[in-house]
Amino acid sequence: MTPHQLYVFLGLILFSLHGAPPCSAAVNHTLTAGESLAVSDKLVSRNGKFTLGFFQPSFVTNSGNITSPNWYVGIWFSNISAFTTVWVANRDNPVTDLQLNQTRLELSKDGDLVISSNASIIWSSATVANTTTATTMNTTSVILANNGNLMIIGSSPTSNVSWQSFDHPADVMLPGAKF
Repeated sequence: MTPHQLYVFLGLILFSLHGAPPCSAAVNHTLTAGESLAVSDKLVSRNGKFTLGFFQPSFVTNSGNITSPNWYVGIWFSNISAFTTVWVANRDNPVTDLQLNQTRLELSKDGDLVISSNASIIWSSATVANTTTATTMNTTSVILANNGNLMIIGSSPTSNVSWQSFDHPADVMLPGAKF
């Protein structure tokens, strides 16, 4: 192997270890009006540090790991070995296994982020009352930012954030979140 080939090989190894996280290029960080996420879908921040999706927590006990029968929508750290959530949407109203196949996280056309199953709403960001129809009709997006903040925003550069997860703190504090 020539020195040039060795440098290219080592560079590829370093890129694979420290470059873009696996799957982050194939996974979007944005959800637009009318789109939804199923249980197997994820949003990943552009920097790959945070993931939004459905998860089923597990707990360590004296007799081993126990997986909860309930499902939640939340944000977690993507690249640490211990699964650590930073925010959970439906903490008080989990999704059951029976509801799972019909459950979606969706940004409605009127700008409300909802978890729904069989046309019943499990959780809502309740942003419809805070926005006007003119600014939300198909111009709203949900973005998982590089700092772990999930935001509902309009598509124009001057659009304000109509809702954000940082306004609804959880057990883990991230820089920029409300205390």
